[in-house]
Amino acid sequence: MKPYLSLLLALTSLALCGCGGLQGEAYEVEQLRVLQVIGLDQAPGGIRLSLAAAPEADPSGEALCLTADGPDIPRALSRVREQSTEEELFCGHLKQLVVGESLARQGVEPVLSYVARSADLRLDMPLFLLKDGQAADLMAADYGAKGVTDLLEAAQTRLERRRGAPVFTVRDLYRSLIRSGSGAVWALELQEAAEADGEKPLLTAAPVGLALFRDQRLIGFADMDQSLGLCLLMGRVGIWQLSVRDRFGREAVLELQEGETALEPEFDRDGVFRSLKVSARVRASVAECPVGADPRSPAYARELTELLESEVSRRIGAALALMVQEQTDPVGLGSRLERLAPGKITGDFPLPEDLSLSVSVQGRLENSSDIGEAGL
Repeated sequence: MKPYLSLLLALTSLALCGCGGLQGEAYEVEQLRVLQVIGLDQAPGGIRLSLAAAPEADPSGEALCLTADGPDIPRALSRVREQSTEEELFCGHLKQLVVGESLARQGVEPVLSYVARSADLRLDMPLFLLKDGQAADLMAADYGAKGVTDLLEAAQTRLERRRGAPVFTVRDLYRSLIRSGSGAVWALELQEAAEADGEKPLLTAAPVGLALFRDQRLIGFADMDQSLGLCLLMGRVGIWQLSVRDRFGREAVLELQEGETALEPEFDRDGVFRSLKVSARVRASVAECPVGADPRSPAYARELTELLESEVSRRIGAALALMVQEQTDPVGLGSRLERLAPGKITGDFPLPEDLSLSVSVQGRLENSSDIGEAGL
């Protein structure tokens, strides 16, 4: 039995013990502190658990963050509860889960299993990983008038609306781990806010790429270019902006709106898997055009289309190279190939290191009705 199949057994038994322990107990509304973010880290001898509420949940207007260590998640939660003497902590409205990098490298099976058994936590809760840090640091950092809930919601909005990229949930990760032994979630990084002013810089949480998992453990990261390639291979692109430069060195911004990929495995005379052709079809519009350029001109539209195809091809190629290098398959490539060539290819990764890879892209460019001119 593969080691990650034990995760499947744990995740099929839902609705056991809960985070809040409020079922069957009555509390006045003013006695409840509604928590919105949970953070989990590795700690000496166990788990560090952090819970945060939005500033508006406190009469003082200050964001609440409580942290405690325990040998496991339930006992760490119990110790957090002991810190709240006047109010009952309510976990039923938790919106996001953040995992620190050190815990993710140890393995996320305890985290996924706990969420699956909890009566309060949801499997469709967005899951983020904090790169180069602890979730407790993210949740306790100084964000000025905002709290960590505002920062995470802003990061999620940037992914969903500006980039249109998928926001991966606990369910997404465990399904991918069960399917291929690999998975991915978005990694965040603490950065100084651009609007920071004053003596002490304020912080923000910015998406910096996908965190890659194999056999329940974090093994590395994809940068934003590689992450676009991975999302294209997943068929979950959404809206993504690409900056390109025309033959005069002028910058144009293309808005990638949809894309799909097809796979074509090839074999030698002995039936050995030797090469893989990936063909992609993408559609984009012009979001920003250089001053003096006319995207409605057939010649310039052809140039931009070629640039679109080149940039998409580069990102898919980078994603495939990363998957071979890290021996991980967060996009389910193995199962797709197995369906295309049953009996010749198994769904188990890795791809052969000497596999020949080729990528071709067919792009379609549509003119936007509200094109802006760069530099104006």
